[in-house]
Amino acid sequence: MKWIAKIIGLVFILAGIVVAGFTVETARNNLDSIPVLLAPVEEAEAQAQALMDAVARGDYNAAEALILGKPKLGVDREAADTAGVMIWEAFVDSYSYEMIGGSFATDSGIAQKVKASYLDISSVTKTLRERSQTLLEERVAQAEDLDEIYDENYEYKEEFVMEVLKDSVADALREEAQMTETEFTINMVYRDGKWVVVSDSTLMTAISGGIVK
Repeated sequence: MKWIAKIIGLVFILAGIVVAGFTVETARNNLDSIPVLLAPVEEAEAQAQALMDAVARGDYNAAEALILGKPKLGVDREAADTAGVMIWEAFVDSYSYEMIGGSFATDSGIAQKVKASYLDISSVTKTLRERSQTLLEERVAQAEDLDEIYDENYEYKEEFVMEVLKDSVADALREEAQMTETEFTINMVYRDGKWVVVSDSTLMTAISGGIVK
């Protein structure tokens, strides 16, 4: 049935919220230059702080501007679905971080270790299909007017399916949501008179909850 495909596609909806058009290739270029440690280390630390502050408040446009190559994370696109928005907003609201120690020199520049805590998105989505199916069957059994559920082709109406999915997400967020912690390193290089963050898979996973890798 059509509603099953919609539920299965939820995880991909989340990807559409955040990562459309994302690429890290530009950030991998030109990393073999000699590190410029004459530039104030405090500026590098401020850039790392600014990146994490932007992520914690869900401002991924600001985060893009701090990453080498300014990769598009896709957050300027409208979300495809209310349920996906609910999960993503819960992730952003849950996000917190702390810097671990001070910055330190690397072969290419400066680095800063970070520990982040945030909603484990998979804890919400892993049982969403079964939860949605159960709720859908309950709603159908309790319905007094089947015209609110089925269209003229006896298919589930779009708005009915989306309402079931939204309520299922709300229940999952309330009953099954779990937090996770991760430690990672923000690497920075000096370019055009300022420090910029170098994107890599570990960083992208940490700032997106695993949606971007």
